[in-house]
Amino acid sequence: MQRIIARSANRGVAVLSWAMSLAFAFSGVAIADNYDDNDFLIAGSFSDNIFVYDAEDFSFKTKLFPGNFDRVRAIAFDLFGNVASANLGGKLHLWSPCGISQLVIDDDLPAGPAGVGVSPAGDYFIAIQDGILEFDQSGNLLRTLGAGEDYKAVAFLPGDTMWGAGGGSGGSPGIMDVYDVPSGSILYSIPFDNGQLQVQALHYSPSTRSVLIADFVARAVFERDEDGVFIRKFDALGLGGLTGVTRGPGGLVFATEFGPNPSTAGKLHRWNPDGSFIATITLDNSILGASNILWTGNLPTDCNSNGANDALEIAGGTSLDCNLNQIPDDCDVDSGSSPDCDSNGIPNDCIVCSVAGDCDDCDSETVDICFQGTCLHQPDCLLRHPADFDSDGDVDLADYSVFAECFGGPDASIPASCPFAFP
Repeated sequence: MQRIIARSANRGVAVLSWAMSLAFAFSGVAIADNYDDNDFLIAGSFSDNIFVYDAEDFSFKTKLFPGNFDRVRAIAFDLFGNVASANLGGKLHLWSPCGISQLVIDDDLPAGPAGVGVSPAGDYFIAIQDGILEFDQSGNLLRTLGAGEDYKAVAFLPGDTMWGAGGGSGGSPGIMDVYDVPSGSILYSIPFDNGQLQVQALHYSPSTRSVLIADFVARAVFERDEDGVFIRKFDALGLGGLTGVTRGPGGLVFATEFGPNPSTAGKLHRWNPDGSFIATITLDNSILGASNILWTGNLPTDCNSNGANDALEIAGGTSLDCNLNQIPDDCDVDSGSSPDCDSNGIPNDCIVCSVAGDCDDCDSETVDICFQGTCLHQPDCLLRHPADFDSDGDVDLADYSVFAECFGGPDASIPASCPFAFP
């Protein structure tokens, strides 16, 4: 049995190249020769490739890799910034941002995988319309979840949970099961409502803590919270069967449409976050059978190198993000982007104070003030107490006489000798 078809001869070099590619991804605009940090990657089921489109003007840029391979069906980012792709030939490819094949899993995958997801631990979960197969990062089959179930998509949520969903084939009912990943047991199933009939693709959005669901049969996108409760529906007149969904720039929702037949170009639909429809874009004719979609702005990060997706940690509460910048607080502090003068691990701009001593901003030229739980920092020229007019360190009768002379009311003139008065 030849399970792993292609792998770098030097695994250490390969891992280093992945890490370097990921470092480039977050050091500026350019991620790789093929795409930057504001592009869409769309799998072409009948085009044998992954296509790159600019997320601003939706123009075609390039194909992810030279040549073709058998009908890409599902794609997902792994923890290293690579693209994991499952194709209808029953293989799982792993592509670096530069389009270089790092790993191919072959004969443990039956033909026709429908969805792929990468767990927080880095394992690959493949929905095969007959259960969900889990592989480790070396391509070893670990277990099968939900054998016999028509799963088409997977999504990982905080708290070691995973949604496995699908149904709708040949009139079968839709299914949405919530798994406990460590044990592999089903915690509960989510009922279909508000017109949802099936699941073709899933996307968990940490920024909204919700799941977007592409429904091929109902021809709409449904949004549900982390417990599966319906939030809203994204639809429009004239939509075809939807095959992929993602949250993109500005919180907009994007969904791919397969196209009426294999010889026609796919479409990309977009909505505002509130569900109002914006427009439909017909994709470049070189992509046929548009299926899954990724936005490169959703690339996973692991800034503290603990082996976990930062966004999932923040959403699950295992990493704090008090300033709501989608970066764990410890990474803000370590990078120096947020000062932590008292070394308590909390960025200074997040402190809820009780006394002025809580508000040290590391600046000797300012005075630190705690006002109603909020830290304020006044310039050095205002270091004294505002009522200490003679600057002797206390407020007494001498200060009261200045107050009486200089702040006598609207009809009183202000002597030039008064504090803060201008002659």
